[in-house]
Amino acid sequence: MAQVQYNSKVNDVDIEESIDQSSPIPLMSIVIRPTEYPCTSSSSYQTSINEMICSYRTTNVSTSDDNILLASNFINQIDISKFHFAHVIKVPHGTNLLASDNQSTTVCINSIENIIHFITPTGYHIRSSRWPETEDKITDLLWCEILQIYLVATSRKLYTLKYDSNHSILVEKSLDFSNDYSSLKISIVCNSYRLYTHDQSTKLIDVYNLQFVHLQRKQLPDCIVSNQVEGLSCSDSCLVLHYKQVSNKFIVLDPIKMMIVYEFDLSYKIISSLRCFNNENTLVFIGSRQDDENRLVFLNFRNQNNESKIQPVIVEKPIEKDEQSVYLLPNSRDIMIFNASAFRVQYLKYRS
Repeated sequence: MAQVQYNSKVNDVDIEESIDQSSPIPLMSIVIRPTEYPCTSSSSYQTSINEMICSYRTTNVSTSDDNILLASNFINQIDISKFHFAHVIKVPHGTNLLASDNQSTTVCINSIENIIHFITPTGYHIRSSRWPETEDKITDLLWCEILQIYLVATSRKLYTLKYDSNHSILVEKSLDFSNDYSSLKISIVCNSYRLYTHDQSTKLIDVYNLQFVHLQRKQLPDCIVSNQVEGLSCSDSCLVLHYKQVSNKFIVLDPIKMMIVYEFDLSYKIISSLRCFNNENTLVFIGSRQDDENRLVFLNFRNQNNESKIQPVIVEKPIEKDEQSVYLLPNSRDIMIFNASAFRVQYLKYRS
């Protein structure tokens, strides 16, 4: 493997001047409470860390019914009432990709300028530097809990990224993507035993083990059109695709056979930023309703009987209109909600 270790003071100084990092980014003392339905204002409020997520219920899923919450005893594994809004932090200007180890570092990437920022989970700036491969644009970022390292996808390669005890940023190339990959929309996801990569210009999923050895290439189902996969997420038990030709629809695949297991067509105008809780048959995503209000949506699906019929259960929470992305934190059920317009992250804590 080729390894690049860089801690150039020149690069760091240049970047710090351009992003005005002369002082640490402080932990914000306020908590922004998302807009309560049906109010359409996006004003910010100060609230308590003990504020509970409210939920409400209706009777069924309908593509014509705006009121989407399902009746039923909600998931055994995740109790929605235990989610509470916590603190807010500011992230560096230009950030559009996020990942966190939920302990010592959060990585914020400006993929337009190929700049990496390391901050603490409480919002203090650690270090910034330019990506060493200037012609290779960053397309995706994740924290791999099994390997205890960040994975960075570019338009050509996959890298590992680490901030070590010597305060150096270590970048190491792990693999070259297939020559079939021709777009700038390359997604990576991993679970406890596999890494999956997908280029939006293809109908293919490449599967690797966590030593970055290529295992197989799988064809996506016929219903998925090239250049239409908008989002990719996975757990140990499923692979979830959200595709943009039907903006309120997503499918759940068997991660080995790549066959459709479940298909959801919900009455949101748009579904985005879909993530899987591992091994809990639970998804979280941002849903834009018919009234243009945004919701943080939790969807649980489980088999009802041997015929694999499912009883989906949905609970949603109002959030601000301009909050765009959801990130799950490792070793917990905590969530980061990223506001890309304000460069702000709202933490949602799960109290067991």
